[in-house]
Amino acid sequence: MKKLEGREADIFKEMIQDEASVLELDGKKFRVALIEEAATSVQHDVEKYPFLKHKLQHAKDNIRNDETYSGNDVCDMIRKGEL
Repeated sequence: MKKLEGREADIFKEMIQDEASVLELDGKKFRVALIEEAATSVQHDVEKYPFLKHKLQHAKDNIRNDETYSGNDVCDMIRKGEL
């Protein structure tokens, strides 16, 4: 990712006034679109919802103890009614 600042940023802002802009450069067309960033972070969510901290710690402990499951394992457990 390249961070634009100063005059570069000003020029780019002029070019992308629409939410989805198409630019042409050297005979090639490029679509530029806004990518929204996540509204919250994991840290924020853990602080707001303490039960998440417990779930994350439990998951870390499972990984550390080599108690992990593949997607196929989980599908099999669902089919068998174990989950």
